[in-house]
Amino acid sequence: MDNIGLQPPQPSIVTVEEPKIIKPAGGFGRIMRKHGLKFLMGGLLTLLLGAGIWLEVKVVQQKQQVESQATGVSGCAGHIEKCECDNDPDDDCSWKSNGSCYGSCYSGYNDCAGSCESEPDEVLPSPSPSPAPPLLCTIQGRKVIMPGNQRIEPASSQTVTLAGNGTSTANPYYFVGVAPGNKTVSVSTPGGYTVGYTLCINNINCHDNAPTPGSSVTFDCPAGNYPADGYADLYWHYTPISSPSPNPIISCTDLTSNVAAPVVGQSVTGTCHGSFSSVTAPVARFGVSINGGEFMRSEIIPLNAAGTANYTVTVPIAGTYLVQCQICTDATASTCTTWGQAN
Repeated sequence: MDNIGLQPPQPSIVTVEEPKIIKPAGGFGRIMRKHGLKFLMGGLLTLLLGAGIWLEVKVVQQKQQVESQATGVSGCAGHIEKCECDNDPDDDCSWKSNGSCYGSCYSGYNDCAGSCESEPDEVLPSPSPSPAPPLLCTIQGRKVIMPGNQRIEPASSQTVTLAGNGTSTANPYYFVGVAPGNKTVSVSTPGGYTVGYTLCINNINCHDNAPTPGSSVTFDCPAGNYPADGYADLYWHYTPISSPSPNPIISCTDLTSNVAAPVVGQSVTGTCHGSFSSVTAPVARFGVSINGGEFMRSEIIPLNAAGTANYTVTVPIAGTYLVQCQICTDATASTCTTWGQAN
């Protein structure tokens, strides 16, 4: 095809302007010179604020860790486990709970990049049961005066001695916490008394029995739980020594009559004179015989303070009368003088 009347397009000419550098008014240096101190102060404040926040978080974490250690809070399994952090092997995460690490690797919680080392809970040995206290023996008792187990002197102040364990003057007396087994107990004895003992084991019902003579006794002290058992009840019985009574001395020293030649129907009084010592209640007896017949005996007649006793009879018939008397130590008439006679 022919191009008729059309001119080919002419290339357009584009003018490229050289770029211009626009400098900020005043320049960076002038800005820094003008506001640099403010920027510096602001940066320092920001740094201090960040450090304070970090320090506060660390303090809170440490406080929580200490409180957890002190109280064994729920979730801490009652002990401390350590986690090793991949980021810093020297840091330990304390308190493992449900597989998560808490603590001090970095600020905040759950910051350990590694996994916690799982340790089994520590199994503490069960405390050994306290041993039962040893069973011991108690020795107790009283010191009494016979008869009647009287708790009076001189018995009360006598000294009771448990060989190897000491002495006691108390009444009642006790030796408590004695090792069981053979024990020897003795007691002092005041002048003018004999002593014996009654010994009950695990009861107190034997002290009306006759005492066994002696001031010392050896026995097996039982072990037990006092006062239910494990005791010996030991009484010491003191009996006064009776002085032997001196032999009584009695005699009929005289026999008199108030009528020298009585007649029938007349009353005649005979007087028996006695002598005695170591006798508290002497008596006299009379006997009368008529014309050689059997003696008729009188009742017992006590001697008066003057040591005499009187007996009065009435002469029934005329005849020969024989009168006797004797002195006895007491009304039993078991110990008497021979019959003395008076005409």
